Amino acid sequence: MEKRVYHDILIVLKEAIDILKKREEKDIVELRDLSNHTIHNASIFQDENSLSVAILIYTVYKIIKGPPSIDNTSYNKILSQIKRIHSTLQSNKIGQYKVSLKNIFVELSKINKKISLYINEIVEIAKIKKGVKLFEHGLSLRKVANLLNISEWDLRKQVGERKLPYLEKPTNKLLIQRLKIVRSLFK
Repeated sequence: MEKRVYHDILIVLKEAIDILKKREEKDIVELRDLSNHTIHNASIFQDENSLSVAILIYTVYKIIKGPPSIDNTSYNKILSQIKRIHSTLQSNKIGQYKVSLKNIFVELSKINKKISLYINEIVEIAKIKKGVKLFEHGLSLRKVANLLNISEWDLRKQVGERKLPYLEKPTNKLLIQRLKIVRSLFK
C-alpha cells in the first residue's frame, strides 16, 4: 500500500471513530464528507484500499441516516468494528486489515434484519456514488467500473443524471475570458 494512502486511511478511520464516539445529528454530514475525502486518493492512486474505506464510510453514513433508524447497541457495534479496522491497519497488519474490512460489511448486515435487506443495495449505491466522484476526478467510466466492480451502464446512468460542474456554463468573468482565449487558439 502506498505510504501516503496508508497514512490518509489511518486519519480517515480515526476521524470516523471520533465522529461516531458521541452520537449526534451532525454525524451524518461529517461521515458523508469524510467518505468524499477518501475519493481523492482513490482517483490519484487508483487505490482499492481508499475506495473500500470510502464505500465503508458512505455505507455507515447511509445506515445511520436511516430509515430504518438503528439502536444504540448497533451504533456501538459499528464503532467497535471501525476501531478494529483502524487498529489492524495501525499495527501494519495489512492482510488482517483487508479481511476486517470485508467482514464489516457482513457484520453491518447482521445489525438489523431490516438493514440486512438494504445493505447490498446500500453498498451498490455507495459504489456508484463514489464512482461518479472518481469520474469527476478524471478517471474514465470504464476504469471506474472496473476498479469498483460495478456495471458501466449503471455508472453511465448516474453520471448522466448529474449536473457536472465542468459541463455547466461558466459564470465567473475570469473563467469566461480564459475560455475565449483558449478557443481563439484553436480557430
